[in-house]
Amino acid sequence: MVAKGLDFREGDNVVITKRGVPRQPLPVGGPAAAGGGTHRGEQQPDGRVYAEDVAEAITDRTRVVAISHVQYASGYRIDLRPIADMVHKAGGYLCVDAIQSLGACRWTWQAMRIDFLSADGHKWLLGPEGCGFFYCKEDHIPMLHPNVVGWMNMNLAAITAVPV
Repeated sequence: MVAKGLDFREGDNVVITKRGVPRQPLPVGGPAAAGGGTHRGEQQPDGRVYAEDVAEAITDRTRVVAISHVQYASGYRIDLRPIADMVHKAGGYLCVDAIQSLGACRWTWQAMRIDFLSADGHKWLLGPEGCGFFYCKEDHIPMLHPNVVGWMNMNLAAITAVPV
């Protein structure tokens, strides 16, 4: 939603971790198409991710830091607040994959200053596979452009019925 939904400008980049979830780099097509590409923050051999290592990859052209709250292979939980502070200072946004932490850890995305968050329900939320959700700070909603349009994300009241 975020990578395909934001308007990336030439030279914008996205920061991810070097050994995060294997699918993480796949949706980052927007900045690559804009010429900025993907910057990778360091990850320790044991799976730890330090906020300082992610900060080193953030530039004044960083549009999004996309990171997992809890690393899938090691279980390491990163402190997101310093990363949010750094990317917001650079004018960017924090996008968090919370599939490994929602339902397992006590925390709030408001306290962490997260802009966008997604999670599937099949892990600690004990829901069915493929049933998840996406959170977006309310003031960011106008920035996103849906990459898939269906009848559930349209204003049906604005559509005029066609006589048959």
